[in-house]
Amino acid sequence: MTEDADRLSDVTDADVVDPLTPVTRRERTGLLAANVLLFAAAQAGLIPKEIDAFGIKATAFDTSALFFLLFTSVGYYSLGFVIYSIADLRAWKTRMFDLRTRLETRAKFYAEKAIAEGIAEARETYVKALPPEALDQFAQDLERRLRAYATPEGRDRGWKAYNLPYRARTLFDIAAPLILTVVNIGAAIWRIAR
Repeated sequence: MTEDADRLSDVTDADVVDPLTPVTRRERTGLLAANVLLFAAAQAGLIPKEIDAFGIKATAFDTSALFFLLFTSVGYYSLGFVIYSIADLRAWKTRMFDLRTRLETRAKFYAEKAIAEGIAEARETYVKALPPEALDQFAQDLERRLRAYATPEGRDRGWKAYNLPYRARTLFDIAAPLILTVVNIGAAIWRIAR
């Protein structure tokens, strides 16, 4: 077995299952929390009348300052999330490429091994049951089917089935908070301007 095929025992879903690091996930959580606060203030009108912190009571304050603070928070978390997501996405794509290369190496190795072993086994098993021309036809059909999987097109079918759920999760993990942020900021500006 080749060195690349030996390394395949190290491949786990954990290598590619989570495109975001814990730091980016915390930034995403902060972004979603800031969006909830902005939504609560702008859409539901939940603006505190009194803030009591550190033993100091503030009863009168400017709501424009509160909205400035909320918009700034959403902007800060959005920018941080975008920067961290880009870095994580690039690292994740590298891990996905490495996984694909290792899976293709394994598929090719095992397809070649199966072809050689399958034909040899078929010749031994069916040598008495089949006439020689039927056995040759069987061996050719087996080799054709196994080689079809060993081609790049055959491996791509398996890779696409493996790859699609991870891409969908990545799209959801990164795009959903950003779309929510854009919609929330637009709705807040529209609500405040009315």
